[in-house]
Amino acid sequence: MFLFRWIWRQRIRITLIGDGAYNDPVELYDCQMNYPEYRWADHMQEHESSRLGTENSVSAVHDNHSDCPNDHVGHRAHVLPYLALNDVFIGESLSSRVSYYDLQVDDGPSVKQKSSGLTACTGTGSTSWYFNINRLSDHCLKDLLKIVSDELKVKLPYDDSKIVNRLCDKFNDQLAFPPETVGIAYVVRDPIFNETFLPFPSRGFAKQLLIKSRGFDAQVIIDGGMSYAFTYGTMVKLEVNAQDALQTVIFR
Repeated sequence: MFLFRWIWRQRIRITLIGDGAYNDPVELYDCQMNYPEYRWADHMQEHESSRLGTENSVSAVHDNHSDCPNDHVGHRAHVLPYLALNDVFIGESLSSRVSYYDLQVDDGPSVKQKSSGLTACTGTGSTSWYFNINRLSDHCLKDLLKIVSDELKVKLPYDDSKIVNRLCDKFNDQLAFPPETVGIAYVVRDPIFNETFLPFPSRGFAKQLLIKSRGFDAQVIIDGGMSYAFTYGTMVKLEVNAQDALQTVIFR
């Protein structure tokens, strides 16, 4: 009988592409937010310069599908020295601001999106932030079952708390996946859908994600600790490679 087993925990490799790809990161544990008026004043000129410098090259992105897959040609690319064991968050520094970006999943088309940011995780991180964003509550399921019952004229046991709890647990349990899985789960937080930002799966699984910033003061945050500026026009590629896996041991 074995007293332990090995696990190869997959990690996310992160590549920044653009003029600011080699900017120094900020350690969030040691970071103190500036006063808002100074924070925005510091970024106004930088944002305007970046926008004017990339205006011609990104004008085609105002279509529903941008030229994001080929935008990195000729730009500086920097494979970050940090691998994400749990998750990567991409979005505006201030949570009250809408995050604006282009998203490409694997070899699919690149689409414009507005949301509260995007979280990508490994199997190790699928039981944490990703899980709680997608978690189905008893209250929501009960309301949904009642609507279905009324619309379809069938009697569903939405008042039976045991059944509702069991259904919620069944849905929530399938959100997590094994740490050894070679892939990335992603979730778009609070997506905005309208005639410009068309409906797109807000949750899914991919081998690679390519995101292009249209934001003002966006960040790429690794495992809730290391933060890289994600300025207008910069791209980030997230991928999982088997050679980046972390070998760990679990004792029985």
